[in-house]
Amino acid sequence: MIILLVTWFYYNQPPQSTHTAFKTQQTCEVARQQILNDASRLEANRQAEIQHDFEPNPRPDRVRRLRPPVGVGVMSSLSLPSASEWGYQPQKISPDELVTAVSEAVKAALSAYRALPEGRECCEDAKGYFRASVVIELPEEQEVLVHQLMNGPTGYRAHYSVGVEAGEQFNRRLVDAVAPLVIEAEDLYKEKFDRLFFSRSLLGRFSKFWYPKTLTDPGSQDYLPKKKEITHKRWVEYWRMRPEPHKGLLAPISKPPSILLNGTFVNDAGQAYEQKPHRSQQLFESGWT
Repeated sequence: MIILLVTWFYYNQPPQSTHTAFKTQQTCEVARQQILNDASRLEANRQAEIQHDFEPNPRPDRVRRLRPPVGVGVMSSLSLPSASEWGYQPQKISPDELVTAVSEAVKAALSAYRALPEGRECCEDAKGYFRASVVIELPEEQEVLVHQLMNGPTGYRAHYSVGVEAGEQFNRRLVDAVAPLVIEAEDLYKEKFDRLFFSRSLLGRFSKFWYPKTLTDPGSQDYLPKKKEITHKRWVEYWRMRPEPHKGLLAPISKPPSILLNGTFVNDAGQAYEQKPHRSQQLFESGWT
């Protein structure tokens, strides 16, 4: 048996120590890495708080200070769609296994220079806010992994089909697992922007995973598949009277298979801007955004 001791010092609360037992070294290491990721995010947010300087804000309803999400660590169990409810069935994988597999794939992509950060992208509707992003290209043999992540019944959109909170929690797990790996690969971005900006953006509250722009830009509809694969009832009803393409019912994948991590728009003072405040609700209702 392996014991992991964690001592928390958080927001002026008394220190609290927790002993957790694990049966294997591997599961202990996964938990330890999650804690380190949480600590990295909290430190980036703390630095943002220290350096914050209140400035005039053109959209105060949509600008928020960087702060930790509600709840960190492993998600509680939830009921994801069954095979018959979802329809599209890539190879079976659990959410925990999926997060681990994506993390390992990102490590390999970074080593092979197939995950190159982009930015600073200027926010069109909030002056002075910028974000970084990274398109993570995977080899053809990992096409199944991308399908599992983006199109499968235990993946990204499946969590949003359960509810907004479930989707946002799963998105956060992915961000916390992947963003620190990219941030550590400083040689890939140090000539574009500094580590503080990159950390603030990728670990920001509104960072999110999605399909690459080759599938989502308005001019990319010809590259979307035609066959409707996903049969989730709410989404089927949403698209029933709408014109093609019924994007939420498709199971698209780019060539080469890729995923996109979009960072949060942040300004020099560390404030974060939510560009698409209704994104999660759109995903819940329709399976697309």
